Amino acid sequence: AADVIANLKEFRAESLDGAEVANAESVVLSPEHLRKEIEAIRWLRQELAAREAEAENLRMENEEFRSQRKDFLERYGDMIDDSSVDDDMAKPSKGKTGISGLDH
Repeated sequence: AADVIANLKEFRAESLDGAEVANAESVVLSPEHLRKEIEAIRWLRQELAAREAEAENLRMENEEFRSQRKDFLERYGDMIDDSSVDDDMAKPSKGKTGISGLDH
């Protein structure tokens, strides 16, 4: 995904630089190139949606595991040495997903 964005940005920057050097007021792109850009952007949107869904599924799965762990510790915690239980593991993560707009 990052490569696609970098390629699109690089092409646009080259077009803009060429227009500035030529003192042009506009940049012409072929219809084929625009179709390819639109296709790339559609793919990026699908990829981001898939990653967002995967991240949400993993968060839900993680919460289920945390719930199961809590139930287990409530049931059998007295049999476990307290030093072996990491309190940080019982707290939900507040990290970033890396996906724009999904800071959970």
